[in-house]
Amino acid sequence: MWQTIDSAPRDGSRVLLFEAGGFMAEVCWGEWIGGEWRDIGDIGCNGQWGYEPTHWQPLPPPPDA
Repeated sequence: MWQTIDSAPRDGSRVLLFEAGGFMAEVCWGEWIGGEWRDIGDIGCNGQWGYEPTHWQPLPPPPDA
């Protein structure tokens, strides 16, 4: 369930973020990268992010093997 961004964890956990333009991404918050949300891409939590998210939700569990 989507929750407002002010309740999102800022401990490095990976979460799904949504921004008003309709963009969704798996991201993490990192103090080590200037205290901002960064997407999980080819380079881990150091991917680009240039949006202001409005909502977040936990990632779903992975599928059974």
